[in-house]
Amino acid sequence: NVSLPFTPRDSFALWDQLRSQFADEGVSIGDLNPETYFDGFDTPRISLEQARFYEEALKEKLCELSHSHASKVQDILTHFSVRDMPDDSDVWTISKSLRQKKLLPALVFNLDTFKCVEAFNELLELVEAAEIREKPEWRAELERKAKEAAEQLKKAQKDAAARKSGGGGNQKEAMLDAQASGDVTGVTSVDVEEPHPDYVLFLKSSARVSRLEIEDATRECWEDKLIAGHPWLRGLRRGIGLYIDDACFPAYRRVVQRFAQRGKLGVVFSDNSLAYGVNMPFRSCVFYGQMGNLLTPLMAQQMSGRAGRRGLDREGNLVYANMPWPKIKSLMLGRVPAIKGEDPLYPLLGLQKLLCDLNAKQFEDPRFNMVTESTMRDIGGQTFEQYCEREDVRNYYDVSMEIIQKLGFATEIVVERAGHSIRSYELNTRVEVDRGMGAQVGVVTRAHTKSLYACLWELKNQTPESLVLEAIGPFLLNHFTLAGTTNVSKSMMESHADSTSLQSELLFFLLQVFDREPTDTELYTYPGADTPLQENKFIDNIEGRRARVDEFTALLQHSQDRLVSEELPDLPRLQLKNGLDVPLDSSVFTVFLNSSFKALPDLSTLAKHNLKQRLYNMGTTLQIMHNQLARERPFIYFASLLRKCFNRIRWILRDLVMEDANTGFAGLDNIDDFFGDGENNDAGGASSRSTTPPPAASRADAAVTALEEKVAEVTIA
Repeated sequence: NVSLPFTPRDSFALWDQLRSQFADEGVSIGDLNPETYFDGFDTPRISLEQARFYEEALKEKLCELSHSHASKVQDILTHFSVRDMPDDSDVWTISKSLRQKKLLPALVFNLDTFKCVEAFNELLELVEAAEIREKPEWRAELERKAKEAAEQLKKAQKDAAARKSGGGGNQKEAMLDAQASGDVTGVTSVDVEEPHPDYVLFLKSSARVSRLEIEDATRECWEDKLIAGHPWLRGLRRGIGLYIDDACFPAYRRVVQRFAQRGKLGVVFSDNSLAYGVNMPFRSCVFYGQMGNLLTPLMAQQMSGRAGRRGLDREGNLVYANMPWPKIKSLMLGRVPAIKGEDPLYPLLGLQKLLCDLNAKQFEDPRFNMVTESTMRDIGGQTFEQYCEREDVRNYYDVSMEIIQKLGFATEIVVERAGHSIRSYELNTRVEVDRGMGAQVGVVTRAHTKSLYACLWELKNQTPESLVLEAIGPFLLNHFTLAGTTNVSKSMMESHADSTSLQSELLFFLLQVFDREPTDTELYTYPGADTPLQENKFIDNIEGRRARVDEFTALLQHSQDRLVSEELPDLPRLQLKNGLDVPLDSSVFTVFLNSSFKALPDLSTLAKHNLKQRLYNMGTTLQIMHNQLARERPFIYFASLLRKCFNRIRWILRDLVMEDANTGFAGLDNIDDFFGDGENNDAGGASSRSTTPPPAASRADAAVTALEEKVAEVTIA
């Protein structure tokens, strides 16, 4: 029994229908006439509360009439019923309708990043094609005016030079002086790339993006490898922006945010990046296209909150486009699930105090020890949910310390203080390397360092995975680093980490820990999607790799058996999700191995979106490992390899988005051909790309010329 309250406009529309249906029926409804009804309130203005009372009175009257005049009431309901809307409206038609109804600026949402990019490309292509088709003379007229302006400028410079030379002397030198001094007035330049006013999505002409602003934006976006004529920059000129959840385009995102704040963008496309609010003013929010399970009532409510500009609009507008009515109704009437905060209790909670104690001891400064046992007991005490459920539970700090002790991370000690014996705990930090009889290369058998514990604490939201990382630490050091080698230089570590085969093998093992997604042949339909990661042919490509896989599998099994044998409390929160015998999806590894999504053909946008998020999560984990784990020996030998794996993922994600972003970019099938083979090909090595932006006009002209040819081909066909 969920319903939406009427707006005052809805109430008046219902009254208008009641009046028209029962005008000749002799039914008394005059008391519901707004002019009569609101006279009963002694206020100069109608308040929202009074509007609510009026809505209730209308509904009561409608229920009453449904018994005596059922057919008339049914006619009223039919009038207001929503028929299923067409799901093939193009985004240009929708944008023109929004502009005509003065509902711009609008924020267009599609939570699938790749559908969002597709919608942006579609709008830009349609609006540019419409201008060329419907206003073919526009660009020719601009070029004519530019030519005339150039001739006027030349004549004005000549006249100025004549005046300076006074009829004698070197007139050529005088003309150069006139040009240099700017002694020419009354001649204005013509922007030949200016779009026609009917094919831009600005609110008013004063808010249009100028040529100088685009040139500044192009220079700023050079760091994102966006050059003049790129679709994203051409879109800005027409008041169209794109703001997606991708850390690879920070400069372009800053430009979009700045332009939107100044009211220079009429339509901005976004995935979930702007769903939770940002300082950009929008009058309307558009839910564009079907988004599957990505769009929930809670997310829809968050997105709806972006509609309406504070201090400028009295109301916000929600627009549903290319979406079936049942889905719209479920979003509007759907119950928002109970909002639950993040659980403040986690199994390695006690590491927080242990690390503070270790810092205070190491630096001989008590200021490091800001976390006391009393503080930890407050944190580990009864949560609000447990309080509401009246659960009498053990303090979770004690639970955490029991887990940490049984895993061998800390030892209980007794400290004498002021004549009293106080129980405390101390982290076990120890590194053991077995070098045998004077061998140059040793074998790491134990690697419990402060940086390892700091990494485990930073990965507190991935506790089961972090415990496995601790268990396989020596294995990773021995097989993927030079940790057991003496006299290792930084250049040796960098050279060792350059091996793409080594990077791929490392990620092969880490994905079995941090990305335990089972195979899903319904989502991933490419050939070989049913082959689990554990059986990937990559295993047998190099001699000795199979033995390392067997060693890793045994360590993985031992780490899980150990949790059970130690009889640890809160065991389910310590075990890996999906059993070790579950076949794991290999899609992320295939993408990483080939450094491209092109290795997985025929992926749906939803599959791409899912893989993008999984790769992003793996990259985030690598970043944490690099920043925390690799700060001291022996894990410092991991730094170069972790950084290069992270950079490889970063460039894969960037190229994935750019593949769709460069669609229709005339004259440059592969944008990396322009910049050189650099960073995205060597997984973090030096870049050989150009450092000087190209001329803006040449790239933009090439794009427009190609578009004109494409429109001509369509017209002929």
